[in-house]
Amino acid sequence: MLGKLFSNTKISFQILGNQIVLKKLDDTKIESIATADQRQVEGIVTDKAGMPLIGVSVMIEGTKTGAVTDYEGRFKLNGDATGKFISFSNMGYKSKRIAYGGQSLMKVVLEEELNELEEVVLVGYGKQKRSEFSGAVSSVSAKDIVQASTGTIGFDRALGGLVKGIQVSQNTGRPGAPVRINIRGLTSPLSSVGGGLNQPLFVIDGVPFNFDALNGANPLSTLNPNDIQSFDILKDAGATSIYGSRGANGVIIIKTKRGKKGQPARVNFNYATTIAKPISTVGALNASQYKNFYNQLINNSVDAMNNGQLDPFTAFDLQNIAKVDLDFDTFIVSNDGINDDYFGTANTDWNKEVFRTMAITKQANISLSGGSQKTNYNFSTSFIDQEGLTIKDKMKQYNLGLSLDTDLTKYVKIGTSVNVGHTEANSGENDILNQFTINTSIAGARPDLAPRDANGKLVGQAEYQYGFMTLEPNPLMRLGNKTNNKAYNFIGGAYIEIEPLKDLKLKAESNASIFYNKNSSFIPKTVETDFVFFPNDSYLAEADGLVSNITTNLTADYNFNISLNHKFGILGGAAWDRTNFNSSSHFYSGFPDDEILNNATSARTIIGYSTNKLDTGLYS
Repeated sequence: MLGKLFSNTKISFQILGNQIVLKKLDDTKIESIATADQRQVEGIVTDKAGMPLIGVSVMIEGTKTGAVTDYEGRFKLNGDATGKFISFSNMGYKSKRIAYGGQSLMKVVLEEELNELEEVVLVGYGKQKRSEFSGAVSSVSAKDIVQASTGTIGFDRALGGLVKGIQVSQNTGRPGAPVRINIRGLTSPLSSVGGGLNQPLFVIDGVPFNFDALNGANPLSTLNPNDIQSFDILKDAGATSIYGSRGANGVIIIKTKRGKKGQPARVNFNYATTIAKPISTVGALNASQYKNFYNQLINNSVDAMNNGQLDPFTAFDLQNIAKVDLDFDTFIVSNDGINDDYFGTANTDWNKEVFRTMAITKQANISLSGGSQKTNYNFSTSFIDQEGLTIKDKMKQYNLGLSLDTDLTKYVKIGTSVNVGHTEANSGENDILNQFTINTSIAGARPDLAPRDANGKLVGQAEYQYGFMTLEPNPLMRLGNKTNNKAYNFIGGAYIEIEPLKDLKLKAESNASIFYNKNSSFIPKTVETDFVFFPNDSYLAEADGLVSNITTNLTADYNFNISLNHKFGILGGAAWDRTNFNSSSHFYSGFPDDEILNNATSARTIIGYSTNKLDTGLYS
C-alpha cells in the first residue's frame, strides 16, 4: 500500500519496528533508480566453430529496437525484452528466435544453410528448389565470389576455379583485359569464323547479354563482387531451352543483392591491398654470358664455313661483330676473335627494368542496406586501383549500384535497380600490331647495352642483319606505346508485380543497358625497328563502340500446392528485346611529334576508316 502511495514521488519510506520513517529523495537518486529500471540486453553471436559473426541483424520482436553485431560478434539492445522474443538473422545462416529470460549475457549460435537440396536456383524467368530441378545447374556462393575476386579486376577471372566445366581464358594479362568464358568447351568449331567465341548468354538482373556481340564491352565489369547475391550457371539444353538459340552456349544468371525488409540500416565497409609479382620471367643472358655466346657463335660459324657447311661469303655479315676475313684465293675464313668495340660495358637485367617488383592493387567497397516493414533498399559503391606487372600498365575502375523495392499495397509491389560503372586502362603495349610481346623483346634484347644514354634518353640497340645495321628498340622503348581504353556501362530496370488472386503473380518489367567503349593506340616512331634505308613512321588507331539494349518482359506465374509432396506451377508470358550496335574505326600515320602532336588532327595521312551498324530484335 505504501509503495503505491509514494510511487512517482520524491519520498521514500523505511519500516523500523512499529515506526515508518519517511525520507526526501534528491534528483540524482531518482535518476539512478529510473536508469536501473531500464533493461539492456547484451550478447555475442557465433557460428558452430565459435567464430564471431559480423553483421548479424538482432531485433526485439514487436518493437523497433534492433542492433547489428560488431566485428567481435557482440551486440547491445537498449530496451526491455522481458517476455519477448529476440530474432537473429544473417545471410547464409538459419534465422533464430529466442525467448529472452533475463540473462545478463546471451550466447547465440547460428547454423549455416547447408542443405543444397533446399537451395533456390534461378532458372529462366523464375526460380526453383534444387531438389525439384532436373537440369544441369551449378551455383557459386556470394562468399566464394568475393573471396576469389580479391586482388583482381572483376570476378569473371576467378570463375574457372570455382565451377566445374567453366573455362576462363585471357589473350593478355593486362589489367582490365576482357576474358573469354566457355561452358563445357567450344560448342561449334566454326563459330569463330563469324567472330563468335562460343560464349554463354549472360542475364544480369533480367537483362540478357551476348558477349560475342558487344565488341569487347564487358558487362561483368559493372558489377561489384560484393553486390552479387546469386550466380547460377545453366549448362544443358533442358536448363537453357527457354532462351532458345541464345542459350546454345549455356546461360549464366546473376542476381544482385537487395535490402531486407524489417532490417535496420547496415553499413559495410572493406578495404584490401594486394601485392602481385611475376611468377616467372624470361631467362635472359647477362652481359658476360652474352659475349661468350657470340664468341662461340663466331667460332662455330667460321668452322662451318671452312668445312663447306656454310657459305663462306657469310663472313662479310660477321665482320661488324668479329675480326673475320675471307681469302678469295683459298676461300678460307680466318678468325681473330670478336670485336670488343661492338659490345657495351653495361650489364642490364631487362626483366628488372620492365617488370614491377611489387604490383599493388587497392580495393575499397562500401554499402548501405536495410528496410522498413514495406520497403527495402541497397546502395553500394566500389573503387579499384590496379597496377599491372609491367611498369606502364595500370587501371582504375569505379562502380555504383542501387536497388529499391516497396510494397504499395498488400497485393502490389514495385522496384528498381541501377548499376553503373567506369573503367580506364592504360598500357605501354599496343593493340594494333601485336607481332611483338614484351617477353619476346626481352628475349632478344642486348644485356651489354644500357637502357638510356648519359642524358637519360632511351636508346636503341644496334644490330646487323645481312651486313646492314638496324636500330632495334630496347624493351623499355617497346613499352612506349600510348594505349588507352575507356569503358562506360549502365544497367538499369524497373518492375511492378501484382497478385490479383492467391498464388497468381503478374509481373511487368523493363530493363535497359548501355555500353560505350572508346579505345586509342598510338605507336611512336621510337617503338619500331629503325632501318637505315627505310625510315619508320608513327601510327594511331582510334575506335569506339556503342551498344544499347531494351528488354520488356510480361509474365504470369501461377503456383500452388496440390498436397504436401506435390506442387503445380505454370508460367506464361511475352518478351520484347531490341539491341542497337554502332562502331567506327579510324587509322592514321605520319605525326610530327611523338609526345604532343599525336592526335588525329595532326596526322599527315588517313590510312583508312570503317563504320558498322547493326539492329537486332527478338519477340517471343
